[in-house]
Amino acid sequence: MFNKKFKVRVRLFAKDKYEVQFAHYYFIPIFHSLCFWFEQTLTGSTQCWSTRLMDYKSAEELAKTLKSIDDVRKWYEKDEAKEKDFYKRRKEYYGKNVPYDTKYF
Repeated sequence: MFNKKFKVRVRLFAKDKYEVQFAHYYFIPIFHSLCFWFEQTLTGSTQCWSTRLMDYKSAEELAKTLKSIDDVRKWYEKDEAKEKDFYKRRKEYYGKNVPYDTKYF
């Protein structure tokens, strides 16, 4: 009945850093920032999806390449693979080196 629409925009984040945002919607666009997978260490507690910040030229070039939601999904494939690999390595590490998370005495 209704087709979903797709929009991309470049938005100022702070000072000279910009973020690329996309919306895939029916009626009201709700924009989401393009993120990347960030991990500090395997055993640390710093791993998350974080907003990718860039200069305005890079942001505009990236925004022009995103024509549909499929392009966004392709863009995320590399980082999603990194996330899966991280959790796989973490599970293996904890399986070998950590006998328990918490032990009460």
